[in-house]
Amino acid sequence: EEIRDITPDYFRVLETPLLKGRFFTEADTADSPPVVIVNQAFVKKYFRDGEALGKRISRDDTNPKWATIVGVVADIKHRGLDTEAQPEYYLPHTQGPDREMVLAVRSAQDARTLARTVQEELRNVDPDVPLSNVRMLDAVVADSVAPRRLSVVLLGAFSGIALLLASVGMDGVISFL
Repeated sequence: EEIRDITPDYFRVLETPLLKGRFFTEADTADSPPVVIVNQAFVKKYFRDGEALGKRISRDDTNPKWATIVGVVADIKHRGLDTEAQPEYYLPHTQGPDREMVLAVRSAQDARTLARTVQEELRNVDPDVPLSNVRMLDAVVADSVAPRRLSVVLLGAFSGIALLLASVGMDGVISFL
């Protein structure tokens, strides 16, 4: 399973539907009881009855830190559109900040100017925070389906060549008759 450290608006930005329970809120802080949101694949794997809300989980068996499941969201295919969604759970960033994060931004603004604006704002907050691998969601999706797209293009090209050869062969047989 994968663990993701997120902010309250993460699912809204990615337009991931909430199936049961609630999203994280600003009230989920370091001082409040630990909470977690899981995806459908997580529920299918670990809860045979399909009921995960209100159950408690821990990611450490030796020193358990229990968190209550407050929401179930639809699966997100982080590894590619052609792979099965993995069991995932999401922790609120305010309850245990991680050193590594992915920033997802939704805007009607042009992507190139938005990327520069976000970089400038991050530098204003902390100039030492490295920002790398800035990509648009369209590019991520295109990279995910590129191998299949190449296969389809090659199949189409070979099919066209086979059709051309068959047409030339039929024309030769008809001319001979």
